[in-house]
Amino acid sequence: MSDHHDHEDHHAPGQAAGDAPVNRGRRSFLQGTAGGVAGVAGLVGAGSMLVLNADRIAASDEENKESVTARGAPAAVELKVNGKKVNVDVPGQRSLLLTLRENLGLTGTKKGCNLGQCGACTVLMDGEPVYSCMTLAREAAGHEITTIEGLEKNGRLHPVQAGFIEKMGSQCGMCSPGMIMCGAALLAKNPSPSAEEVRFAISGVLCRCGNYPHEVEGIMAASAGGASLDTMYIPKDAGLEAPFLDTEETKPASIVAAASDDAQLAHLGKRGPALDGYTKATGRAMYAGDFGFHPNDPFQKPLFAKIVRSPTAHAMALSIDDSRARELKGYRGMVTWKDVPPLKNRRLCFNEHARFAGDAIAAIAADDEYTANEALKRIRVKWKQLPLYMDPEENLRTNNTGIDAGGPVSGWGGPQPADKPLELGPGFNRGDVKQGMTIADKVVTGKYTVGRQCHVPIEAHCCTAVWKDDHLTVWDSQQSVFNAQFQIAKAMNIKPQNVRVVCENVGGGFGGKCTDTVSKSMYQVAAALLAKKTGRPVRLEFTHDELTYAVDCGDTATIEIKTGVTKDGRLTALECRAVMPVGGYDSAGAAQLQSALETIDDSLDLDAIHFTAYPVFTTGPVSGEFRGFGGPQGAFAFAVHLDKIAEELGLDPLDILRKNFKKPGQVWVQQGVEAKAGNAATDQCLDLGAKAIGWDKRRPPSEKTTRIRRGLGVYSSQQHSGREPSDGLVWLDPNGTIHVPIGTGNMGQSAHTGIAAIVAQVLDTPIEKLDVSWGDTDDNAWVFVTDASRSCYCDGKAVYNAAQDLIHQMTEQVATTHNVPADQLRIHNGGVEGPGGLRLDFRTIAQSAKPRADFEPYFDPKTDFHPNLDIETGSVTKNPSMAVEWQTKNLAQQLLTKGGIVGLGRFIFNPSASAWGATFADVEVDMVTGKVRVLKLVVVSDIGRVLYLTGAEGQVYGGSIMSLGYGLTEGLIQDPNTGVPMNPEYLGLMPTSSLDYPEMVPIFVESALDPSGAFGAKGFGENTMFGTAPAVANAVFNASGVRVEEIPITWEKLYEQIRHANRLMM
Repeated sequence: MSDHHDHEDHHAPGQAAGDAPVNRGRRSFLQGTAGGVAGVAGLVGAGSMLVLNADRIAASDEENKESVTARGAPAAVELKVNGKKVNVDVPGQRSLLLTLRENLGLTGTKKGCNLGQCGACTVLMDGEPVYSCMTLAREAAGHEITTIEGLEKNGRLHPVQAGFIEKMGSQCGMCSPGMIMCGAALLAKNPSPSAEEVRFAISGVLCRCGNYPHEVEGIMAASAGGASLDTMYIPKDAGLEAPFLDTEETKPASIVAAASDDAQLAHLGKRGPALDGYTKATGRAMYAGDFGFHPNDPFQKPLFAKIVRSPTAHAMALSIDDSRARELKGYRGMVTWKDVPPLKNRRLCFNEHARFAGDAIAAIAADDEYTANEALKRIRVKWKQLPLYMDPEENLRTNNTGIDAGGPVSGWGGPQPADKPLELGPGFNRGDVKQGMTIADKVVTGKYTVGRQCHVPIEAHCCTAVWKDDHLTVWDSQQSVFNAQFQIAKAMNIKPQNVRVVCENVGGGFGGKCTDTVSKSMYQVAAALLAKKTGRPVRLEFTHDELTYAVDCGDTATIEIKTGVTKDGRLTALECRAVMPVGGYDSAGAAQLQSALETIDDSLDLDAIHFTAYPVFTTGPVSGEFRGFGGPQGAFAFAVHLDKIAEELGLDPLDILRKNFKKPGQVWVQQGVEAKAGNAATDQCLDLGAKAIGWDKRRPPSEKTTRIRRGLGVYSSQQHSGREPSDGLVWLDPNGTIHVPIGTGNMGQSAHTGIAAIVAQVLDTPIEKLDVSWGDTDDNAWVFVTDASRSCYCDGKAVYNAAQDLIHQMTEQVATTHNVPADQLRIHNGGVEGPGGLRLDFRTIAQSAKPRADFEPYFDPKTDFHPNLDIETGSVTKNPSMAVEWQTKNLAQQLLTKGGIVGLGRFIFNPSASAWGATFADVEVDMVTGKVRVLKLVVVSDIGRVLYLTGAEGQVYGGSIMSLGYGLTEGLIQDPNTGVPMNPEYLGLMPTSSLDYPEMVPIFVESALDPSGAFGAKGFGENTMFGTAPAVANAVFNASGVRVEEIPITWEKLYEQIRHANRLMM
C-alpha cells in the first residue's frame, strides 16, 4: 500500500441494502458472538470491507444489475397485522420491517442494525418473537403479525407496556418496542417468570443505553409474580470461594445519602414515569427515521440518499462518474466535493483527499432505497492510492507530513510539527518534577492503553432535509439541535436564522450525534445539497456499518505515567506522556486528550506535575466525542496506576486515594478556566462504596490458591459537571398552564424529567401539570449543547432561573395590584398567597399581566456568571454576555403575543463545580481459561442533589454497563494493511447484553451540594462511564495477581498474561 498508483474502483462502496434476507429467527446474543467475529474477520481477509458492503445487495438486485430498474417487480401480498387483513404491493425482496414501516406506517417497530443483530425490529409472528428485518414480507403471509401498536387493546395498555412506563424501562427508547414484544411473548407462555428467564427472553434485543435492570423490572412488574427480582442477579455463592458479604438475596435498592439541609423538597428525588415513558412504550415516539410514512407527516415521499465513500484509508479522488447510474429509472442525481460551499476547514462534507476508510466524497439520491443502492454500485471513481500512516508513534518519529503538510500533531489551530506537542491549558505543568522524583522513596512507572470504543447506537444517523425558498429544515437524529443549527448554517454558507433543526427523540447518542463543530462529518449538508439540487425532500440514513467507519468514535490512547511516592503513599511528583491517534481530521481529538489529562490533574493534590500530550494524525478512524469525552481514558490509566502504587508499597488502595485527592478550595482548571474546587464528597464516596462491597474482607492475591479466584477493585476521580452557557424560559399562558420549552436534546438521559422536577419544585406545581417540550430550534429556549454532563446542571439552572424570574414578575404584579409587600407573598399550590387570606391562582395573574418591556434574564451573579471558554476561538472570555440568545428572545416575543408571563434565565458554567465518583468491583477470574466474571458493581456518585431518582439509577446502569463493555469486550479492530475496520457489526464489537450485567448497587451522595446548581445539583450523566473498566481491571489483579494495563481485557489477553506470569493452573 506504500506505492502510489492509480486505479478505477468499479464498486464505489457505501451502504448494505439490508432488506433482502431470506430467513428469520431468534438467537442467543452470546452464542452468536464468537462466530460473528470469525465471520467478519474472514470476510475482511478477502478484500475491502467497504467493497463487501456494496456487494451485500439483495440477490434480485444482483440479477437486475444491468437493467434500468433496481426495485424489482412488485407483487400483491396479503398480511394479517394486528388483527386486520391488509393488502400491499411490494417487491419480492421487501422485508417485513420495511413493509410495516414504510408501506403501512407502523413505525413503532424500529429499524436498527437491519442485520438481524440488535433486535429493535422484533415483532410477534403467531405469538413468537421474530426479527422483522430478517423476514420477507411474503414469508409473513398467512401468519398473525403483532406489532407494538397492536399490544394496546381498546385503549388499554398491555401490562408490559404499563410496567415499562412505571419502571422507566425506556431510556432512548429505540429498543423498547423489541423488548416489550419479547416480554409480552414470554408472559403469554409463562405468566410468572423468574428474572433470569426474563433476562434470557430479552437477550436477543440489545439496549445500548444499558438500561437492562429497569427493563427486567418492567417485565417483572407486569408478571403474575409481581416485581420480585430475587433471581435477577448472580447468587451469593457464585465461584468456589466464599462471598465477601453474608447477606440475604434481596433486590438491591439505590441508596441515597441525603443532604442535611432540611430543605422541604416535595417534588425532587422521586421515583415515577419519565415524561416520555408513554410514547416510547407504545411506539408513538417519533425518531428521525420515522417521518415521511404517515399522512400527516411534515413531508412526504422523500428521496433516498447514499454516500459514496473511500474504500481505503488514504487516497485521492481523481474523478467521479455517475453516467451508468443515470441509466436507472428513479435516479435523481449526485453531488460531490466540487459542489460543497466554500469553507475554510480541513474537513468538509465531501473530501477529495480521503484520509480514512469511509471518508465521504459524494452522495447520490434516488426515488427509493433499492434504486439508490444500485446507483451507488454504478458510480465510477478513479482513485490515486496514497501510503497508509497507521502508527502514531512512527508519525511522530518521522514528523509525518503525508496526511497534512502542517505536520502530524493536531493542535488547537490545526496541524503542527512533531516537536510541538499540544499546548495544554494553565495548571497542567507546574512545580519541579525532577526534584519531586529525587525526594521520593520509590518511583513507579506504567504504560496504559485503552481500545477504541464505538458508539453504535441502535438508531443509525438519519436526517431529512427540506427547503422552502431559502429556509432549510432538517429533521435529524441530533443531540444538540442549536449547535447543529449553527454548524449546518456555517457549512452551507447561509444564516443560522434560515436553518431549523428538529429532533424530539434520539435513539441513542453517547456523543456520536452531537454536531458541535463544523469538523464533524456534516452528513446533514449532503442531504441539504441534494435537496437543493433536486427540489425534493431528501432522506439520508446510515447503515449500521457506517456507524463504525464513518462516524467519529471514542479513541484509543496510550498514557505513560511516572510517579514519585513516599513510603506512606504520598505522591511527590507525576510525569505523564499521552499519545492519542485522532485519525485524519482534527474533529475533537485534541480536546478529548486534554480532557483525559484533566481527569488526572484535577483529581490530584500535587505541586509537581508535568504533562506532554500528542494528538496525532493517522489514516485511521476520526476521534470524536464519546460518553465521558476523554475521561474514561484518563480514569483507566490514573486508577490502575494508583492501584499499582498501592501494590508496590504494600498499602490499601483506598489509603492512596485519600492521601492524594484534591480538596475543596484548592485550585484547578476546568474548561480552560482556573478556579477553586467546590464542595466534594470524596471521602464519603469511598466510605460508602467500601462498606457496600465488603472491602474489609479484601485479601491480597498471594493468599488465593483456587482455580476460581475472587477479587475487589476500586476507582475514584474527579468527574465532569458541564460547560458553556444555557438559556431557560418558562411561560405561564393565559389559561394558567405552565410551559417549559427545554433546549436540551432527548437521547434517553431523563434530563427533561429532572429539569421539569426543578420547575415543579420552584413553582410548587405537580410535574404532571407542566407542559414540557423539547427538540426544535423554533420552539425551545437555546442551550449550547447536550453533552459533558451539563443538562441538569447547566440547562437545569437556567430553567430554575427562568422560573425564579416568573415568580418575581408574578409577585411584583400581585404586590402592586393588592398593595402588599412582595416579600410577604409566596408561591403555593398553583397560585400566589399572601397575608389576610390573599390568594390568586396562576390563571388570574396571567390574564391580567402586562407584557414585559425587556428580555433581560434572571441570574445570580455570585454563582451563575463566570469567564467562559469560546470553543470557536479557543480563548477565554472574561466577561461573557448574559443576554439570552436570539433564538430564546424570538421565542419569548412570539409567546408574549399570546398573552401571559414569560420568565427568562441564564447560566454560565461554573468551573468550581466539583462532581466526584467511585466504583467498586467484585469479580472472579478463572485461572485456567482467563475468563473474567463480574459479580457486583457498587457505583457511588457525588451527585449534589438527586432530581429524579429513577432517571439517576438509569444513568448508573447505562454508564456502568457501557464501561463494562469498554473494559472487557469492546474495541474496533482495523486491518493494519488497509486501515479498514474488521469488526464493524454488533456481533464483532460485542457490547454488553442482558445476560452479561452483574448486580449493581447505585449510591447517591447528597452531602456536598453545589451552590451553583439548581437545589445543589451537579453534573452526572457521563460520569458513571468512568469507573467500571478501571475498577474491574484492579479487581482482576486482586484476584489473579496479574496486572492488566491494557483494555479490553479479553479472555485470550488475560490467559496469555496469566501464562506469561507462570500463574496458569492446568
